[in-house]
Amino acid sequence: MKVLLIDDDGPSMQSHIDLLSSKQIKSVAPIRSIQEGIETIEAQADTVSLAICNYRGGSTALMKLFLQLGTAVPSVVFADEKVKMDQLSLIQREAKLEILERGKPSDFLRIVDLMQEEGVLESRLAPDADFIKIRTAGLNFKQLPPADIYIRLATNRYCRRFKQEDGFEPSDLEAYCGKPGSEFVYIRRDTVDGWMANQHKELDSLLGDGHVSNDQSRKVTEDNLEIVHNVVSQLGFTPKVEELAKKTVALTLKALGSSPQLSDILRKMQMQDGKYISSHSLMLAEITCAIAHRMSWSSAPTFLKLTVASFLHDLNLPTNRLAKMKRLEDITEANGFSITDFQTFKAHPIAAAEYARQMRQLPADVDTIVLQHHEQPDGSGFPRGLYHHQISPLACVFIVAQDLLDFFLANSALKEGGTGGLLATFLSDREATYSAGTFKKIIDSMRGGGDMGL
Repeated sequence: MKVLLIDDDGPSMQSHIDLLSSKQIKSVAPIRSIQEGIETIEAQADTVSLAICNYRGGSTALMKLFLQLGTAVPSVVFADEKVKMDQLSLIQREAKLEILERGKPSDFLRIVDLMQEEGVLESRLAPDADFIKIRTAGLNFKQLPPADIYIRLATNRYCRRFKQEDGFEPSDLEAYCGKPGSEFVYIRRDTVDGWMANQHKELDSLLGDGHVSNDQSRKVTEDNLEIVHNVVSQLGFTPKVEELAKKTVALTLKALGSSPQLSDILRKMQMQDGKYISSHSLMLAEITCAIAHRMSWSSAPTFLKLTVASFLHDLNLPTNRLAKMKRLEDITEANGFSITDFQTFKAHPIAAAEYARQMRQLPADVDTIVLQHHEQPDGSGFPRGLYHHQISPLACVFIVAQDLLDFFLANSALKEGGTGGLLATFLSDREATYSAGTFKKIIDSMRGGGDMGL
């Protein structure tokens, strides 16, 4: 740990050195001019844990440098109340910059205590490749990885925020993740297998339990799909991930049973906040199997194919926001997407189908379902622009199920009056779209399934 203390006033500098010493911070480098401070930080930013500056309203160059470095160099600035810092707000960049009133050592010690508690002053250089990030929005804090939890300060720079050996509670991490700028936490890549092993144990226990509720199964399934998505997006579809995905599929099929009812599933549909990909995938698995049951395609291999396809279809999309999109023409800069986002979305059925091909001991055709899940009966879909007669029967089920799910989620406010009327509206609206081949058979089966009066 190295602390830069930039101050041209000797007694003031010594006072701050003494305060830091009282906190057991000994590695302090005194800098006696703003220009020297700028040159030192530019040359040694990777080795600096904290920069402190006694600012008296001269050049703002050092302050701007602090902001440009962001969290790479946490900074504390002492300033008189009369000093105007407004111009610094023109730099639109988040930074760990604390501005304190000169002559209040208690405020300074409070900030130092906080930085020590958060591990910022113990940050170390480490390759980004040694870590994987975990989205906190979808994290179940009661199923934490058996590992230290890190925060990324800047490129190749991390601090250990929670130590496994300290036995931190889920509430500790939950409180941290509620703060601005805490979208991700990080764990070391070499601890991922231990995290997976914990999840395997829980799934094995639930699969062997004859009294697991559907609600419990759904919760565990969503949590595990979040883990799978976090890991696949960074490490690829590894054997450990495949094993976890298969057990998650088995738990879902156990909860569904042999005769899933579309009416029951539609009535209970609810999107979980921050978990679009996992929540959407689980509901899609349930709806596809329920429609297949209406079609009298109720074999175990069929349910398995549809469930695996549901879990894989959006697995390689990096964000929930991108996964919510349905049409290529909506992936535009005007909607906040990049060219890379467009290319990723256009290719994601192909990439997801490759995951299916990598999975061992699966029935055939899962890759075909995944590859065709954005095709349309009139040839307007992608990636291949197939027409209805070119799309596989189970992919037809998947396409209709996805459309039905999106329709219900978009009109969730109308569901309070019962799902039957909403389903009838969907079938009426889509009659022309799904008017040929297997698509028409699916719509007819749903219309005659007894779900309309709910």
